Amino acid sequence: LPLEIVALSGTLSRDGVHLHLAVADATGAMTGGHLLAGSLVRTTAELVLALAAEVVFHRPLDPATGYPELGFLPPA
Repeated sequence: LPLEIVALSGTLSRDGVHLHLAVADATGAMTGGHLLAGSLVRTTAELVLALAAEVVFHRPLDPATGYPELGFLPPA
Protein backbone atom coordinates (compact mmCIF):
# COMPACT_ATOMS: atom_id res chain seq x y z
CA LEU A 1 0.00 0.00 0.00
CA PRO A 2 1.76 3.18 -1.14
CA LEU A 3 1.72 6.04 1.35
CA GLU A 4 2.84 9.65 1.01
CA ILE A 5 4.84 11.34 3.76
CA VAL A 6 2.94 14.51 4.69
CA ALA A 7 4.88 15.46 7.84
CA LEU A 8 8.08 14.41 9.56
CA SER A 9 9.65 15.99 12.62
CA GLY A 10 12.01 15.04 15.38
CA THR A 11 15.66 14.96 16.35
CA LEU A 12 18.85 13.31 15.15
CA SER A 13 21.49 13.37 17.86
CA ARG A 14 24.42 11.44 19.31
CA ASP A 15 21.88 9.73 21.57
CA GLY A 16 19.89 8.45 18.61
CA VAL A 17 17.00 9.26 16.32
CA HIS A 18 13.49 10.19 17.48
CA LEU A 19 11.16 10.95 14.56
CA HIS A 20 7.39 11.34 14.28
CA LEU A 21 5.80 10.68 10.91
CA ALA A 22 2.39 11.35 9.36
CA VAL A 23 1.44 9.58 6.13
CA ALA A 24 -1.61 9.62 3.84
CA ASP A 25 -2.98 6.98 1.49
CA ALA A 26 -4.50 7.58 -1.97
CA THR A 27 -7.86 8.52 -0.41
CA GLY A 28 -6.28 11.08 1.92
CA ALA A 29 -6.75 8.98 5.06
CA MET A 30 -3.92 9.81 7.44
CA THR A 31 -2.11 7.94 10.16
CA GLY A 32 0.95 8.74 12.19
CA GLY A 33 3.42 7.51 14.73
CA HIS A 34 7.11 6.91 15.33
CA LEU A 35 9.36 6.28 12.34
CA LEU A 36 11.13 3.02 13.14
CA ALA A 37 14.47 1.63 12.03
CA GLY A 38 14.11 -0.48 8.91
CA SER A 39 11.28 1.58 7.40
CA LEU A 40 11.54 1.65 3.61
CA VAL A 41 11.08 4.55 1.20
CA ARG A 42 9.80 3.22 -2.10
CA THR A 43 10.86 6.08 -4.38
CA THR A 44 12.08 9.33 -2.81
CA ALA A 45 11.82 11.37 0.35
CA GLU A 46 12.93 15.01 0.28
CA LEU A 47 14.28 16.14 3.65
CA VAL A 48 15.70 19.42 4.90
CA LEU A 49 17.90 19.14 7.98
CA ALA A 50 18.92 22.03 10.20
CA LEU A 51 22.03 22.05 12.35
CA ALA A 52 21.45 23.41 15.86
CA ALA A 53 25.11 24.14 16.67
CA GLU A 54 24.19 26.32 19.66
CA VAL A 55 22.75 23.38 21.62
CA VAL A 56 23.52 19.75 22.40
CA PHE A 57 20.53 17.40 22.54
CA HIS A 58 20.45 14.75 25.23
CA ARG A 59 17.82 12.48 26.77
CA PRO A 60 18.11 12.23 30.55
CA LEU A 61 15.66 9.96 32.34
CA ASP A 62 12.77 12.02 33.71
CA PRO A 63 11.70 10.53 37.07
CA ALA A 64 8.21 12.04 36.69
CA THR A 65 7.46 10.24 33.40
CA GLY A 66 9.90 7.34 33.55
CA TYR A 67 11.06 8.16 30.00
CA PRO A 68 14.25 9.66 28.62
CA GLU A 69 12.89 13.10 27.71
CA LEU A 70 14.55 15.52 25.29
CA GLY A 71 16.80 18.09 26.92
CA PHE A 72 19.22 20.76 25.74
CA LEU A 73 22.72 21.67 26.92
CA PRO A 74 25.06 24.44 25.79
CA PRO A 75 27.83 23.18 23.50
CA ALA A 76 30.98 21.92 25.21
